[in-house]
Amino acid sequence: MQRANTSPNPRPLLGLSRQKLGPFVLGSALSFWSLRIRSRTQLLLPSYAARKQQPLAGRRAGLMRIPTALEQLFRNNLNSKLNIGVESQLLQERSQLRPLPSVRLPQYSKYDATVRKWSTIHFAGRTYSVPSRLIGCVVEVRQYAELVEVIYRGKLAASMPRLRGDKTHRIDYHHVIWSLVKKPGAFARYRYREELFPSLTFRKAYDALHEARGDRADVEYVRILHLAASTYESTVDTALKTLLGQGHRFDYAAVKAIASPEQPSVPDIQIARPDPAVYDGLLACIGGQP
Repeated sequence: MQRANTSPNPRPLLGLSRQKLGPFVLGSALSFWSLRIRSRTQLLLPSYAARKQQPLAGRRAGLMRIPTALEQLFRNNLNSKLNIGVESQLLQERSQLRPLPSVRLPQYSKYDATVRKWSTIHFAGRTYSVPSRLIGCVVEVRQYAELVEVIYRGKLAASMPRLRGDKTHRIDYHHVIWSLVKKPGAFARYRYREELFPSLTFRKAYDALHEARGDRADVEYVRILHLAASTYESTVDTALKTLLGQGHRFDYAAVKAIASPEQPSVPDIQIARPDPAVYDGLLACIGGQP
């Protein structure tokens, strides 16, 4: 008597067991992709007879070009799909394009400016300070993307960062102090006076001078600023911090005594040429001779 098949597993597909089903599916997938790749590369591969007549090096070079050709085919296919909806707009934009200039565009914009009496120049809605020796001269200004250069008689006279945003002026106290020190009383009415405080210490020093000396503070501060421009700003800044920390009244002389003390003068000593006769007389006295 035969027993009925009570196995819960159904009959294998296509009569193949579980062990044979996996390799069958994998082989089918590989066959599908090999046919697909072969159909895409039929136009790229030369015939067997033509390749057989080529030298070995040429055949190898042809095989090495296959991946590059496949990549180009993939790129062309991808580009054609991505540009389907924009081809008409691209043609419309191309019709509005102008030909490129035949010469290279300049890297800067050029202006001609006259240096004003306060050692400043004005162009393109901005104001910059320049060295005071250029007052009254016409200079050439070259405005780059990040830099401004001032040219005088073919030589670079000054350079500074270009102003951006809503800032309309850049004043360097090194440029204007040489003319301002001749008229220190004009400091109170100077248009760009706030630009003449290099640091917070200088601002505190001016306030302390104004509180202690009143209107005389402008003269004292201009002389201190001139000292910073002619020596070292950091040294003068340190001297001001020292005097402010002491809490006493100070002036230009006190700042100079700390920042730039006067060097003691070396006296000019004249030494006469020695006389050999004096030495001979000394030897004669030692020997007992008159």
